[in-house]
Amino acid sequence: MLEAEFAYERMGAARSLFFHLLAIVGVLIWLEAIWPDLLPSDVRLLIIILWGTILFVALWAAVEEYFSRRRLKRYLASKKGVTLIDGEKLL
Repeated sequence: MLEAEFAYERMGAARSLFFHLLAIVGVLIWLEAIWPDLLPSDVRLLIIILWGTILFVALWAAVEEYFSRRRLKRYLASKKGVTLIDGEKLL
């Protein structure tokens, strides 16, 4: 169960990181749209390829996070010697 929890948290962090990187590279694309001659054409192509690659990896991390969450919920539902304490109910 801990392995499923660690995988879920790791994929959540990866998804967040890659979507933030996607936004940062997106700013460069928007700047290029506003000022068309800001960057050379080779750099523009590199930025678009980089954006597409980051998008693919971010989507992959989101899918992996989804499957990790499902596996974790399945383990928690079977309650293999583990009890779940809801922190909000303690307050």
